[in-house]
Amino acid sequence: MPTPVGGHKQYMTFNGLVLTTGLASDVKASMKGTEIDVSSIGQNWKDFVQGQADMTLTASGVWDSGTATTSLDSIMFANMNQGGTKLFEFDPAGSATGNIMYKGNGFLSSYEVGGAVGDKVGFSAAIRSSGSVTRTTSA
Repeated sequence: MPTPVGGHKQYMTFNGLVLTTGLASDVKASMKGTEIDVSSIGQNWKDFVQGQADMTLTASGVWDSGTATTSLDSIMFANMNQGGTKLFEFDPAGSATGNIMYKGNGFLSSYEVGGAVGDKVGFSAAIRSSGSVTRTTSA
């Protein structure tokens, strides 16, 4: 029987910023594969082959309005402007040695700031992988 893992142990970084330390309350990695239709006219059934895979990481939580270059807003805003890919890491069971880790490069595809008036200001971000993603263990 599998051993359940507490979500509080999750660890996610993007461009050196640890999103799961006091900022993000929800983090996810979504992986999907594409399919390529290789059917021919006259076939009764469609025929597909597996295409390429991709991953999108999402994080949401409390917005950090710090002015330091290491604050959430500074890093996210700079990455929306600069473009290019940055290193990400996602460890669903935490970053302890031997835990599963997904690692690669990606770019910030969306960054939202706001919330209901009278409530905490929050953020949400999506990071799209670019190139290979590795599944390994934390060292």
